[in-house]
Amino acid sequence: MQSGDFRRVMSRFAAGVTVVTMTSAEEVPVGFTATAFCSLSLDPPLALVCVIKGRYAHRVLAEVPAFAVNILAADQQHVAYRFADPRVKDRFSGVPVRIGPYGLPLLAGSIGGVILERVDAHDAGDHTIFIGRARAVWDNNRPPLLHFSGRFNRLVEPPTRPSEEEQAMSDFLVGSPW
Repeated sequence: MQSGDFRRVMSRFAAGVTVVTMTSAEEVPVGFTATAFCSLSLDPPLALVCVIKGRYAHRVLAEVPAFAVNILAADQQHVAYRFADPRVKDRFSGVPVRIGPYGLPLLAGSIGGVILERVDAHDAGDHTIFIGRARAVWDNNRPPLLHFSGRFNRLVEPPTRPSEEEQAMSDFLVGSPW
């Protein structure tokens, strides 16, 4: 199998778009766009993000005690591009932020996010899987930015909070011992 075939098929999996933010040991804000982010465990509350090796952000993430994952809203495509472009040196310039726990820059306008205390890292091919324990979260009910088939996309219908029945099914699926 060719890596291009694998990449093409994986692009058919819709993913939320996030910006991972942290503060370096020199107290400089660092951030990058990531779609390889997901919850890992509810007890304890863990999430993971996969980061390509050899990048500055990878080195910083390996050294900091905590990082934030900002889940982007549908109208934040420009933010996703800005934090993904290696030519942009000051990615935070012109992007409204507030400072959260651990001195982490949190992106204004994000539909939610989680502050994670880094607890582990695992080598995985050309990436490292960084695992963090959730220490704080925030959310609101705005539509998400999605990445599908190499493009940014939006939901056709605006999101609504799940009904009690939908939430019960989601809790069952997430918590089932398959």
